[in-house]
Amino acid sequence: MTVSIAVVCEAPADQRTSCELADRVLCAQIDWIEPETLDAFRCWRGADSNSPYLLWRDVARKARASGFRVSGHFNGQPGELDAKATRRALLLLQSEGRPLDAVILLRDDDGKTQRRNGMRQAIDESIFKDVVVVGLAHSMRECWVLAGFSPGDPREENVLKRLKTELGFDPVTGADRLTQSHPSDPRSPKRALSVLTDGDHDRQAECWQQTDLAVLSARGEGIGLADYLREVRRVLVPLLRPGPAPA
Repeated sequence: MTVSIAVVCEAPADQRTSCELADRVLCAQIDWIEPETLDAFRCWRGADSNSPYLLWRDVARKARASGFRVSGHFNGQPGELDAKATRRALLLLQSEGRPLDAVILLRDDDGKTQRRNGMRQAIDESIFKDVVVVGLAHSMRECWVLAGFSPGDPREENVLKRLKTELGFDPVTGADRLTQSHPSDPRSPKRALSVLTDGDHDRQAECWQQTDLAVLSARGEGIGLADYLREVRRVLVPLLRPGPAPA
């Protein structure tokens, strides 16, 4: 049986990063799943099974089109930041009608760590409450990518050394000290990642595709990445592990 997992995210790059990381965890935790056989065991989808993700910016419009009237109170209390948007997204996924086994909610916190509380308010009242993975990147997805960077040649070693001197700290192990701001700002995660990788998207992908998961977890404690990897292990792995091993 193929496990159906909905992904709500801000951009296609977020979906790619989070899903490829989740796939790595599944392969590491379940010895009978290999990268080349993953598609037989899990599929990614959006508001319907014809799309690979649902964008946060589309949630309100799609909810209105479906006729949802969404309250902003949760268990008698006002919703915190992102509570209402999360409720809309989960109701939208619920209304699609086709079987759905799990949900990944991924977004940048933009330095507003209270987003997690608001998301949890909505999750706790949802029919999906036991199968939701929250990926909250502090302060943005690029920090997760930075956590996987290791210099691959002398040029990258020199660039990282110069960046450390400029910032006064290591942007790889201290990505939580980078602020969400304009990409040209010296402390912008986007700028740091672009400088280190020379803007090469394939090189950036290597950071989450090839760096050891234990390293990503250790470096990711302050940026939400370690939390996300734990959530994947807690929620998604048990959904696939009970299945029979392939012959």
